[in-house]
Amino acid sequence: RNAYPNPFRANSNTNIEVSVKAGETGTVTIYNVLGQVVKTYSVSEGSHNLSWNGRDSKGNICGSGIYFYKMSTPSMNQTKKMVIVK
Repeated sequence: RNAYPNPFRANSNTNIEVSVKAGETGTVTIYNVLGQVVKTYSVSEGSHNLSWNGRDSKGNICGSGIYFYKMSTPSMNQTKKMVIVK
């Protein structure tokens, strides 16, 4: 599903809903426009609601702009866009 709210304000959260088939595991990876990994979440089978606070894996605040999140499982790869605004 799409992230919501999208766009979202810096210093707030956006939610990413994902569903993983039974028996599979995967990752949700957030990238900046340069293709650099910002944050990665591991997901197991079932439905998950991931909350991203607009910070990278080191806790630094990400700047305004376009970000992509990619859901990867053995049977599926899907990429969607989200935006952080000031």
